[in-house]
This record gives sequence, C-alpha cells and structure tokens, in this order.
Amino acid sequence: MRRWLTCGIVAIAAVGIVLGAAYSLKFPEGRGPSELTNSWNTRRLGVTWEVAGPVTEKDIDWIASTGANGIVQMPFPQQIRADEPAIDRPDYRIWGQRDAGIRLTTRLARARGITTLLKPHLYISDRTSGFWPGDIRMTSEQIWDQWFQTYRETILHYAELAAEEGIEALCVGAELRQTMSHESQWRALIADVRKRYPGVVMYSVNWDDYEDFTFPDAVDAIGVQAYFPIAYGMRPSRREMELGWEHALREFERWALHVRKPIVFTEVGFHSCKGSLGRPWEWKFPGMPVDFDLQADAYDVALGILRKKTWLRGIFLWKWVPGHPSPAAAEDDDYHPQGKPAEEVMRRHFREEFKTP
Repeated sequence: MRRWLTCGIVAIAAVGIVLGAAYSLKFPEGRGPSELTNSWNTRRLGVTWEVAGPVTEKDIDWIASTGANGIVQMPFPQQIRADEPAIDRPDYRIWGQRDAGIRLTTRLARARGITTLLKPHLYISDRTSGFWPGDIRMTSEQIWDQWFQTYRETILHYAELAAEEGIEALCVGAELRQTMSHESQWRALIADVRKRYPGVVMYSVNWDDYEDFTFPDAVDAIGVQAYFPIAYGMRPSRREMELGWEHALREFERWALHVRKPIVFTEVGFHSCKGSLGRPWEWKFPGMPVDFDLQADAYDVALGILRKKTWLRGIFLWKWVPGHPSPAAAEDDDYHPQGKPAEEVMRRHFREEFKTP
C-alpha cells in the first residue's frame, strides 16, 4: 500500500484546497523570503538550455520571444563509474557547462527578465557501469561516505557560483534514487548549501520514484523529471494523451498533497517521432518515422493540462539548443521544439500564461 494513501479519504477529498496552499514556498525556521526566492512567486515556464558554444544575445532573444520566463542550466559533472566515488567538474569541456558559460548565460537571460535554475546533473562516463544517475551505487558504507564527500564539494562549488551570480534556484541533485537511504548525508549537504546560497533549494526526483523521496521537508521545492508514459502505439490520439496524463497525475497529486511542497517539472519532453510517447525518457528511437505533428500535439496536451495545476510552480521543456537551425531538418526526431510546429505550441502557451501580446 502506498504510503500517501494513509492520508485517508477525507484528506484526498480536500486535495484541491491543500494543493492550492502548497503552491506557496515555505522556508526553514530562521530563513525567510529573499529577492531571489520572491522571483518564484510567478510560475516559471521555460526550457532546459543546452549550449555547446558561446551564447549570444540573439540566442537569448529567440527564447525570450516565446514568452519563456525561466531556463534551466545544466552542467554535467563527470562520474567515471557508477560504483566509484570520483567526480570531475566539466570546466575544461563544453563551453556552456563551464563556470564562465553559466555566468554569461545567466546575465544575458536576466537582462531579458529570464530567471535561471542551476541543475548540476551527474553523467557517468564509463557506460559499462551504468547509464544514468539512478544507477549510481557504492559497494560499502565507507565508499558511500567518500562519494558524498566528493559530491558535496561539487554541489558547494555550484552553490557558491549561484550565490555570486544571484541565480534564483539551485537543484542539489537529480535522479539519484540509490542515495535516498542516506538521508542524514543529504540533510547535512543541504544545510551546508544553505550556509552559502540564499535562493530556492530543490531536489529533483524521477517520475517513477517520487514516493521514495526521504527528505522533502529539507528543500523549498521538489523537482520532478516528468517523463511519465503518456500513450502507447505509433500515433496516439489527443484523447489518449489526455487520459494518459489524467492517469499519471491522479496518483502524483495525492503524493503532492502529502508532501505539501511546491512542485517543479524540471524536465518534460517528447521526441518528434512516432512510437515515442510510451517511453519518453528513451534517448533514441532508431527506425521510427519522424512526426512533427505528434510532438506538437504531445506538447499542446501536456501544457494545456499542466498549466491548470496550481501546485505546479514551474514547467521546463526538454530541451532547447541555441543556434539550432530553423526550420528543423526533415529527419530531425530529437526532443527540441525549435523550427518545428511544437515551437509555436510552446510559444502560444507561454504567452497565454503571462498575457504577452
């Protein structure tokens, strides 16, 4: 029996009232709202920003034209193996993941009224040991202690960078499901982050393990990698997509009622190819026919439903690639909406949300 079902029938009947209240940020004792946290009094709608080369004002103007008021910047610290504690920051690799790239992008975005969520995301270099952060597992408590020490150094670096640049929100971890049993280490890490960083602190759970999150009271908001399976088959109808979201959110809203925290969908994304909505987390769908209209319908249905959820403080689409050609190539089956019908869908929803002409 799921833990949140203990809330009982009466509590579930009150879901609308309580979830509305959960929309407000609540801070630990002694730490109130600040200029940074107040920026989240308005819902954030935007994209995860994936940039390889130096960003330009033209790049920021493009995303600003959609009505977006937030971006996620996502450096990828490198963990060599999923079962070893060594972690290396990517300062010498991709420009957009370097500290200088994060700083410049933040400043250019802020000049256009766009806030930043900084979300470091571990990348496993040796793919024979694991494919994603959920695979990270140490073989002893001693090695777990070493991992947390290394990870602490990594996150505190980004906390200090975020404080220096006035970045509005910081995600201290994402998809690290096998670390959840080490609650005391996480609480200690978050306490250290708060000593250095005054903005919104969140952790991002995966769509299929949110009920195992062990320290929701320690963060200001909870991120979700929202790759819920929505609909199956090659070309599901809009109605099938709507029913898929209804099913996915029915249980999720009950959990949100239980934790009483603002929720941010830190990633929501769909490929522009057939047969992809049942497993939207998959990186590639080789051999599947390109379908721009399917992607547009998927974004349209998702944003139409999610924008009505008052407990949802932010929605960030995966992903946006500055400098990507527009229109998109006919064979482009990737997540990004640029140069595809999905870009206009995104633009319409974002501008409607903020009443932008």
